[in-house]
Order: sequence, then structure tokens, then C-alpha cells
Amino acid sequence: STLCRQLVPLLEAVCLQSDRERKRLHGLQAEQASASPVAGGLYNAAAGNATYARLHDLAALALAAGGTVMVDATFIRQADRQHMQDLAAAARARLIILDFQLPQECLRQRIRQRRQEQQVVSEADEEVLEHQLRVAQPLTCAEQRRSIRITATTSAQDAAAAIRDGHPAGSAGGK
Repeated sequence: STLCRQLVPLLEAVCLQSDRERKRLHGLQAEQASASPVAGGLYNAAAGNATYARLHDLAALALAAGGTVMVDATFIRQADRQHMQDLAAAARARLIILDFQLPQECLRQRIRQRRQEQQVVSEADEEVLEHQLRVAQPLTCAEQRRSIRITATTSAQDAAAAIRDGHPAGSAGGK
């Protein structure tokens, strides 16, 4: 989400956030806590399907208007990624997957830090992270070819340059 917000002005894009859309679908304000358990409440399978369908529909509208769209979501299910790839193909839009390759301890640290901030949309905690790591479906070979690897040292400027250059299957700066 942080990188997405940084990329918006660099790419003149709109950013669709799964956390915001999920809460909007359930009548909650963005920063309002749902008190949903992992894989339950707003995070059960039906709610997840509805959220990704909403992201798809919004992305379709933005693409039809000629916009550049970033969809900020975990996309841990291959079916969700495929649905977005199908949309891009139908819209004749280029799709690039940002493949975040961060050590688990870095992810945990970022979650802990975010939980201390005010007005946070995401409800993810370490329990959610553990669940996501357990159920995540790896990128297919075809998805890997259209992905850019993002590491802990990748800057927004490097990521934007890689995206603009259509630099799939490579790293976006950093070490």
C-alpha cells in the first residue's frame, strides 16, 4: 500500500485498494475496525470474492476511461490474478505484477509499525500474515514473466521506471 501511494503521482495512475473496497462493500468507513477474525467476517471466502469482483469492476471502468490503474491487493489466489489478467487482455492494457520479495521478519516489522499508526485502513496483523503465507499460491511461470520483483530496498522511483520501461521478469532497483 505504501509503494502504491508513492507510485500514483509517478505513474499518473489511480490506485484501487482492496482494504478500502472491502470495507466500503460492508458499509464501514475506511479506518473503522471490523473486528473480523482471520478468514471470517469481512475476510471470509464470499467477502473476498466480492472484494476482488469490485476491484475488477472498478479497474474495468478506469481502463475504459483510458486511465492507468494499480490494484493494491494481496492477490494470493491465482484465480484472482487470472481474472485481472483477463481484464487487461480484453482492455488491451499492459499488466505488470509487482512481486514483493521481502523477508518474513521485514513483513512482521512493517505490520507492527503500521498497527501503531493512526488512521490505518488495513486490519492485517501477524496472524493474518501467517495465514496469507500458508495459503498463498505462487506465481505461475507466465505470471513470473510479467512481474517485477520488489525488495525491501526498491524505491518508488526504481519501481516506476521498471513499470514504464515494461521491465517484466526483473528487479526494480535496490540490492
